Amino acid sequence: DFYKESKKVKNKKMKFFFIISLLISYNLFAQMSSNPMDENTKKTIYFFNQLRADNTEILNDFYSEDIKFFDPVGKIETLSQMKAYYKSMYSGVESIRFEFKNIAHSKSIYFFSWDMFLKTPKLNSGDEFVVTGVSEIHFNEESLAFFHRDYFDLGEMVYERLPGVGWVIKKVKNRLKH
Repeated sequence: DFYKESKKVKNKKMKFFFIISLLISYNLFAQMSSNPMDENTKKTIYFFNQLRADNTEILNDFYSEDIKFFDPVGKIETLSQMKAYYKSMYSGVESIRFEFKNIAHSKSIYFFSWDMFLKTPKLNSGDEFVVTGVSEIHFNEESLAFFHRDYFDLGEMVYERLPGVGWVIKKVKNRLKH
C-alpha cells in the first residue's frame, strides 16, 4: 500500500510540474510574440527596403545631419554625402531587398544581420544574388541614426561577380580552402 501511495503522489507531482512547465512556456511565448518591434527597428527595416536612387529624400527621416557611415567601400561624414553615395550606389539597380535575420539592441545601439538580394546588370551577369551582412546603427534622442557601420564581404559582393576577375578570385579562394 505504501508503494502504491508513493507512486500516486509521484504521479501527481509529475503532472503538477508538467502543467507548470506548460504555463511558463506559454507565458514566455506570449511575451515574445506580443513584444512588438520598437520604432527604430521598424524605421530601419522600412528604410533598408524602400531606399532607391530616386528617393534619397527619405534619408532625412533616418540619418542625422552629422552621420558617420563606414562600409568596406569607404567613409561618409554628412547627410549630403550619404545621399550622393546612395544615389550613386543604387543607380542601375533593378531590384534590391533585405531580409532581416537577427536584431539585437541595447538602449540606442542596434545590430541587424541581413541578407541583401540584389539585381543589377553591372554584376553577376544581371542575375540576382545574395550578400550577407551586419549593420551596426546608433540612434540619437530624436531617433535619427548618427553612426552606421556595415560589415560585409566586398569580394563576395563585387569582385567575385565581375567577368574574368570573379573566376580568378574563386580559384584563389578554392586553393586556400585545400
